Amino acid sequence: IADKYEKLIPSPKTNERAISDQWISVVLSSIEPHAGRIYACDYFYEKNEKTQHLKEFAHHMLTAFLPVLDKHLEKNEFLLGDNFSVADIALTGAVITKKIITESLTKKRSDLMGS
Repeated sequence: IADKYEKLIPSPKTNERAISDQWISVVLSSIEPHAGRIYACDYFYEKNEKTQHLKEFAHHMLTAFLPVLDKHLEKNEFLLGDNFSVADIALTGAVITKKIITESLTKKRSDLMGS
């Protein structure tokens, strides 16, 4: 659909398209799976030692990559610079998940500290 309307994705066979494809691949392979695991551990899986380890692993993998994303977005309004694209749409779930995880961790820390 994005190709048909040519507004949300760069033209095929261009450097910009390759960068867009790279960001989409990163979101789908390095961010979304781990965010989904954390969500599933919190809301769908039985709470036990195995799911706790899965959640901790997913959280570690997700938070290990997020500084790369944060650094890129400090210098760019969108993943492709000044242009909103399908790559930004793909990232939306991860950004929301990052916010939820951060708020959850902040609450957990304050609960542990007795604040």
